Amino acid sequence: MPFIGAAARNPELVAARTVVLVLVVHVFLDTLSFPSALLRCQFRNPVATVPWARMVLVFLGLSVIPFEDSRFLSQLFLPG
Repeated sequence: MPFIGAAARNPELVAARTVVLVLVVHVFLDTLSFPSALLRCQFRNPVATVPWARMVLVFLGLSVIPFEDSRFLSQLFLPG
């Protein structure tokens, strides 16, 4: 929605690359949020798992923990 508002106000922002970038971000977030929501629901207090899940995703995205193929894996996450 913020992109639609910004595009309505500044039509020069609308370009093929920008639209593809917004779509890729939304597909990534949708793909990530559904399984993580199912996983969180397995715990007694689902809200308590959110900070832990966020920290794991940031660590993977920034490849903080070095292991084989960590550079490749970090490219799949937005912080990477």
